[in-house]
Amino acid sequence: MTAFRNVFLTVCVAVASVFAVAATAGPNPGGKKPVPIYKVAQKPSAPAKLQKASAKSSSKMARNPGINCVQYVRSTSDVELSGDGWMWWDRAGDRYERGNTPQPGAIMVFKRTKQMVHGHIAIVSELVDERTIRINHSNWAPPGGLRGRVDTDVTVQDISDNNGWSAVRVWYEKADNFGRPYPISGFVYSPSGGTAPAQERTLEVNTTPVKLERNAPL
Repeated sequence: MTAFRNVFLTVCVAVASVFAVAATAGPNPGGKKPVPIYKVAQKPSAPAKLQKASAKSSSKMARNPGINCVQYVRSTSDVELSGDGWMWWDRAGDRYERGNTPQPGAIMVFKRTKQMVHGHIAIVSELVDERTIRINHSNWAPPGGLRGRVDTDVTVQDISDNNGWSAVRVWYEKADNFGRPYPISGFVYSPSGGTAPAQERTLEVNTTPVKLERNAPL
């Protein structure tokens, strides 16, 4: 009797184990062996600080693709030269008229300096008086400025002793003053603007007031 009871208990335990395994595995149509499912750990995201810096950098590049001063002048003037801005004075050579008196459409050539190793060029957009003109140019970026930006009708003041346009200051609206002095080679005249004006030529005067004598350096 005892032996029969032991056999009966063993069979019951075995049957119960089979049902428990089937319940855990869930439905298995066709009797195929169930495929184990593994959890894949998610890739950790970049720190919030890094994500913010990356987004800021991308946004800045998108806002200011920019062009340099030579690219701007070549795209808006009929003076066809190349090289760094300071090179345009010598490279004009016999190809274009040159002089030291501004006229609309002329290319103002800045000499290279320690702070501006490539020099700079700009297009004269307007004559204001004998000591003041306005220019269009690109990539003029003092500290805090935006490189590659095009600025139009920017006021420039001649500060040379003899009104020879050998040194100038450029108005910087963001700082609300004129910047440091910059040496100038002169002006390369546009072919469509006629011949170079004589030094004694009386400039057309625009009476629009301009801000002068604010000398804080940029």
